[in-house]
Parts: sequence; C-alpha cells; structure tokens
Amino acid sequence: MSSEANSPVTSMREARASRARRAKAAQVGTPITTFIASWQLALEAAAKSPKTVRSYTDSVRWLCRFLAEQGMPTDVEGVDAPHIRAHLLSEEQRTSAVSAAHHFRNIRVFFPEFRRIRSA
Repeated sequence: MSSEANSPVTSMREARASRARRAKAAQVGTPITTFIASWQLALEAAAKSPKTVRSYTDSVRWLCRFLAEQGMPTDVEGVDAPHIRAHLLSEEQRTSAVSAAHHFRNIRVFFPEFRRIRSA
C-alpha cells in the first residue's frame, strides 16, 4: 500500500485526484450495494435490533450515494480510506461532527463483515 493511501484527505478534490491516479490501472469491480442485502441478513441473524440494522445499512447506502454523486468509485475494489474520509468530511460539514462520527461507526462495521462475506 502506498504512502499516498495512508495520507489524510482534506477535500473531495484531493480524494478524486487520488482515485484518478490509481484508477488508470484498476478494473471496475462489484458495486458495494450488491453486498448490502446479504449484510442486512447477517445483521438480522445476529439478532441486531431493527433500528440498528436500519442505521447500519442506511449509512452504507449514503456512502454509496455520496461516492456516485462525486464521481468516486462505488465498487468494492475501488473504495478506500480517502473516499470514506471525504464522505465523512462532507457529512460533518453538511450536518455535524456527531453525525459524521455516527456514520463512521456504522461504516466501520460494514467493512470487516464485507471482507468475511467475500472470503466465504
């Protein structure tokens, strides 16, 4: 992983530019939205409350919508930390730091689960 991927992104412009540099060699993969229904079933099977399930899945859907609106990748192979940071920064500016932290916690739950589903 390059040091560029670990550097903080301070704007959507930087996130787009960073992605554009890496996109030249990248192939388009499976959209994140493909995995949301499966993840929802896993959350329900784990006896998460309906409000928790809704909160988690809504956060990931909002992330996907933001990425698409900004011209950023929405495929599982293309989304990385700078894109998520740009989304959280946008959410903080649009609403509040509390809201951005809420989405961060929800999105953080998705990615380990996603990796587990993909490897099965």
